[in-house]
Amino acid sequence: MLEHKPFVFLSAIVLFLVVVLTLGVSRLVGAQGEPPPAVQSVATDVCSDPVNMLANPCFNDGGFYFRMPNSLVPPEWYRWWDYGRDGPEFIDGGTTHHNQCYPLPASQGQSQCVDMAPKNRSLGYIRMGAGYTAGAWQWLRVTPCMDYQFSGYVRGDSTGYHPRLGINPLGQRMPLKPPEKTEYGCGPDPDGNSICYKEGLNWVDMPSATVWGNEIDLPPQTWSGPVTVTTEALSTTISVWTYTSPGTGSQSTYWDLMSLYQVPKKTLAQNGEIPAPDGTLNPTVTPGTTTAQVQWNTTSAALGQVFYRLHPTPPLSDTSHLTHTVYLPVIQNFNNCATDDFGSCTGVESATGSIYSVSLGGLRPGTAYDYVVMSRRLDGSTCLSSASVTGTFTTTLP
Repeated sequence: MLEHKPFVFLSAIVLFLVVVLTLGVSRLVGAQGEPPPAVQSVATDVCSDPVNMLANPCFNDGGFYFRMPNSLVPPEWYRWWDYGRDGPEFIDGGTTHHNQCYPLPASQGQSQCVDMAPKNRSLGYIRMGAGYTAGAWQWLRVTPCMDYQFSGYVRGDSTGYHPRLGINPLGQRMPLKPPEKTEYGCGPDPDGNSICYKEGLNWVDMPSATVWGNEIDLPPQTWSGPVTVTTEALSTTISVWTYTSPGTGSQSTYWDLMSLYQVPKKTLAQNGEIPAPDGTLNPTVTPGTTTAQVQWNTTSAALGQVFYRLHPTPPLSDTSHLTHTVYLPVIQNFNNCATDDFGSCTGVESATGSIYSVSLGGLRPGTAYDYVVMSRRLDGSTCLSSASVTGTFTTTLP
């Protein structure tokens, strides 16, 4: 019996190892098949949000159109690449491999992610064996002098991609191709016309006024972002641009979850100061008991805002000889007007006609108020601010 004990002992060890390995493999297989945490999908919010101004922001609308020699481009978008280097092949990146897990903003927890389920399309471009500088662009109509933010998520095969986004505030685009060189499959412009633009980009062709956002560090094979850029529109149109520039080797780029939103302006005051009056604004005020209607003439698409405060009143008697502290009434800064002189203001809005009308509410009956009107309008390719002289009105008594 003693001569069989080593065999029994070795058999027990083998059995133990088999059980451990089996459990380890089963857990590994299970881990690979587990979906990311179930959280609210950013993709659904951005892709279906009617406020998102981009056409086809998530590249899911319709089939990709064909461009020579071997590219597929999402509708409403146009491709571009550095003419000094061969362009990449543009593709529909909507496969399981290319749509993995989008990170949520840090405020929502770094450990969470958004599962792109069902797996959908993305804007991809790839070049085998060499680097490239390339991207896609789109142009659209906007309200001049308002701020806009362009953002999206990006994924690459390795580091060194230099991903960034740009907004051209003048709405500049690539040069048109000559009519005789019009090719099949050119994407439609905002008017629905089939337009062919130049695609190979000499850098002199890149719209010079384009404002670029900061590059982000791009971990390999991981969706990263959002990449963002924000600027003021200096025309009735703007163009938005994606950009990556990997070095050498076989490299692919994918963009998705793109968005363009109008960013509310809190104030037209520049650096907390209201400019000196220039004589272009001559408002009139119709006061009520607790309200006042302010009107002035404006140009089309101009922005407007009214700043107001309690009118300072002199003391009833000489208090210069007093040594105690005197507390003066202050209007609460409800709107973050960001000025040193005025504590309250209306929101910044765009005029819909030649007469701008703003209603002030929550005023005190029988009280004097100071006010200044500010306007910001497009003048050529520049946004200019104007201000009225400081006026005074008094609300009526009940």
